[in-house]
Amino acid sequence: MSSTHCISDPFLFRKREDYLSVLELFSHEFFHLWNVKRLRPKPLGPFDYSKENYTEMLWFSEGFTSYYELLAIRKALISSPSEFLRALCREIEIYKNTPGRLHQSASESSFDTWIKFYKGGENARNSTISYYNKGALLAMLLDLMLIKSTDGKKRLQHVMRHLYTQTYRRGRWFDEPDFIDAFSRVADIDISSFYSNYMKKPGELPLEDYLGYAGLRLDGEISRDACLYIMMSADNPLTIAAVLEGGPAADAGLYPRDEIIAVNGTRIKDDLKDRIAELSVGSKVEITVARDGRLRRVELIPKMRPPKIYLKQKKEASGRQRKVYENWCYARWDVPIDYSALRDPENYQKRYEII
Repeated sequence: MSSTHCISDPFLFRKREDYLSVLELFSHEFFHLWNVKRLRPKPLGPFDYSKENYTEMLWFSEGFTSYYELLAIRKALISSPSEFLRALCREIEIYKNTPGRLHQSASESSFDTWIKFYKGGENARNSTISYYNKGALLAMLLDLMLIKSTDGKKRLQHVMRHLYTQTYRRGRWFDEPDFIDAFSRVADIDISSFYSNYMKKPGELPLEDYLGYAGLRLDGEISRDACLYIMMSADNPLTIAAVLEGGPAADAGLYPRDEIIAVNGTRIKDDLKDRIAELSVGSKVEITVARDGRLRRVELIPKMRPPKIYLKQKKEASGRQRKVYENWCYARWDVPIDYSALRDPENYQKRYEII
């Protein structure tokens, strides 16, 4: 209740992008002073440490905290508007590149954490979604909804404060009806259908629509590099850790734990990423793998890499949309968004790289 330890590599402070990533960790854990430690769903305390504590609302406890870790750094004027927006784009990229978003809801992801999240397995990316990731995006959508609907008079922090005073201050927890009711009381907004569609069901989030409230659009930076849509093991960079559903590797029958030996008959050493990127999109390629002690040759047709996503301002944005933008990310509309000098943190590049 009174302390926490945040441990990181001290050399991460040398680069701006890694420094911000460390601050996000600190911000996240500090925000837990309120969200979870005080403002909490019923199952999250007082804990019975002898058994699991199941809740369907970790998308709130962890996901909303993940959103506020970024917003707090921006509000403190530590991160720039461009850095704040790019951080959100990374969350969108993770979401878009996780096929499990189509199969598991945020509520299911929360409830199943004891069963699946920390015991993921090789098919986790195809069958599950992170409540940290989807919860952060749900918080972003609700924040934008509130700012737009109230002309900037209310935003998500007012709902959080209302829940805090109505529950923790009165010595109690909150549940799903309390959460939905808070929006009605704070901003006279009924989010019951939103809750049903996006917290309780799997599927796509209406990112474009809600970001449009702030005059923003999603823009994908198209890469011509070839991609097999696999993710490699951190322990052995030639061993497949995950094969993404719907990608060319999955269609051709490559499996997790396959070790890639050769591409088009040429032995692979430590240059797998470059060799795959150099292939021709749409042209057949032969991959040799070792599986259960036997060599197998598989033919497949690479696709383009998933696009790198950026949020861009719409030229035709209305005055009201520009005002939502300014209220939302604490920045003037006429200050250009510039991603040219930004780099993604090292931990993001390693953990979420798709080959």
